[in-house]
Amino acid sequence: MTILNFFFLTVALLSFGAMAVILFWSGRRETNSNRSLAEILAASILTVAVSLVLIAKRCFKAVYLFLLLVIHRLASVIKNICHRIENRFSKLIQAVHGRGERALMEKPRGAVSFFLEQIKIDKRR
Repeated sequence: MTILNFFFLTVALLSFGAMAVILFWSGRRETNSNRSLAEILAASILTVAVSLVLIAKRCFKAVYLFLLLVIHRLASVIKNICHRIENRFSKLIQAVHGRGERALMEKPRGAVSFFLEQIKIDKRR
């Protein structure tokens, strides 16, 4: 049980207890005034309960939107990381097929793979 749940449970129990006490008192003694104490307190308790529910809804909405924003940013970061990894593997695959980036000092040698050329050079040594 979280603190927020405990808070709302406490408020609900206190308001229920207050309403029970008010109903018990109003049944035992009669007043001649237009509005009894029970009606006045019932209206104020109802107002407080409604405002607490509205505050809770707004808080949950704000938390939901914040989580959506965080998840969106996290997804975009993961997308960028995946894109970089894909580019690195693409460069490696291009180099294996002989179409990769070569140093400017090397002469173009046709369709021979860069790695095959390196093997030939190593065999000569």
